Amino acid sequence: MREISQFPIRLPLDRIRRRLKVPERADFGPYTEMIDRFFTMVEPRCRFDPQDVAVRSGKTVLEDGFEIDSKSLSDHLRECCRVTLIAVTIGGHIEGKMESYGKQNKMLESMILDAVGSECVEEAAIYISGLIETQVRKRGLIPTKRFSPGYGDLNLEVQRYFFKRLKLPEMGLHLNDSLLMIPQKSITAFIGWKNR
Repeated sequence: MREISQFPIRLPLDRIRRRLKVPERADFGPYTEMIDRFFTMVEPRCRFDPQDVAVRSGKTVLEDGFEIDSKSLSDHLRECCRVTLIAVTIGGHIEGKMESYGKQNKMLESMILDAVGSECVEEAAIYISGLIETQVRKRGLIPTKRFSPGYGDLNLEVQRYFFKRLKLPEMGLHLNDSLLMIPQKSITAFIGWKNR
């Protein structure tokens, strides 16, 4: 297992604009300073763990014997010999500030902050996926796209495995009773390694 903290991500301003439904030609200037300030709260952190994988009888079997009964995941990893589990977060500062704005009834600030958090955690996941894809290609294999718990028929119950295998509480992540991650601006996913 490997951990990377405080890795560099760019501010995904175009995606933030789209998420906020701000037209491309509209003046975004008044919000730029606020977005820049919110971006300073982002603290990217990731853990990932590559392991062997096999698909048998429609189930995905990981190297420690853990079986996942999901047709969607099995289809996604069918031609894979390895898989990397990733967990990415941008920390809890943004969500704490959103809660504070909510209590103050500052809905605009809260909405912008939510957009910044959502797009920055996606940007962090893209960055880490790129690192993993480079490793995979160096070994002559082809990486799959990310596949997260909750996609298709992959049950959120699989989050428990991510949390145990990657020791995510050490990274400040927790699961609530609905198996959603806290902080919410976090992503877990599988990236498969396909044979050519």
